[in-house]
Amino acid sequence: MGNVTLPIATSIRVGRQDSEPDTRWRDYFPSAHQTGVGFGDLPKVARSIADILSRAPTEKVSQLVSKKGMDARIDYNSLAEEFNSAYWLRNFIKCLAVCRFASTEIAGKSRFMDFGGGGGPFSLAAISVSPNLSCTIYDESPAQEAIFVELLQRQLMPRNVSFQNRRVTQDLFLEKSEPRLLSYFLCENRHLLCGNAAIRGAIGDFSVVVDYLPIVRAVADSAASGGWNNRLVKSMKLPLDPELSVYLRQEIITISGGVFWR
Repeated sequence: MGNVTLPIATSIRVGRQDSEPDTRWRDYFPSAHQTGVGFGDLPKVARSIADILSRAPTEKVSQLVSKKGMDARIDYNSLAEEFNSAYWLRNFIKCLAVCRFASTEIAGKSRFMDFGGGGGPFSLAAISVSPNLSCTIYDESPAQEAIFVELLQRQLMPRNVSFQNRRVTQDLFLEKSEPRLLSYFLCENRHLLCGNAAIRGAIGDFSVVVDYLPIVRAVADSAASGGWNNRLVKSMKLPLDPELSVYLRQEIITISGGVFWR
């Protein structure tokens, strides 16, 4: 995370839409009621974290939500509380769905690097699927680190998640070879999507990605051309039950992502 003002990579087909959305959400939330996914279908700790982080002024959170999109630029440090109030639980649900989708591939891994992971929703989602994992969040935001530390001190974040205050650069891609978690990191760093070599450097030998569909498609196209394997979730529409809909102020969450390996 961090205040990102990077240009849009010309290789991304922003206007391309998926014509056949994956709506098999029940595969990943099999116990959910017919009306949709609710708090009871999530790890109990998710509700506790969401309640703690829902402390930013409602007006500021609403303003942030209204601006969010693939082309939005947010200062994740100065707006850390507002961002987590608005998006921590949303992002956790998306990451949990994709981690459950990729559970077979994740099961063979022992540790992950979580690039731009902030308050840890992706790391927590991965560990919810594979409890013996260890995850290290790499994020340059002191405010996001403070939120992570608070959750750790409250014993809401597992001890096998750690935080390194470090900017994620191409040097880090070369230095570290561990599997990667990338939640809306690539859309915020689209200079990494300019060319196949840059994309493959970002995803490494194994990555689980949650992002906007055009970003996921760009990564999939590049990875496939280089011999990577992938399985994708494309615009999966996840309905929420009435309680969770009111809590998040939306009825459906759209999820795109995938797992990439070679």
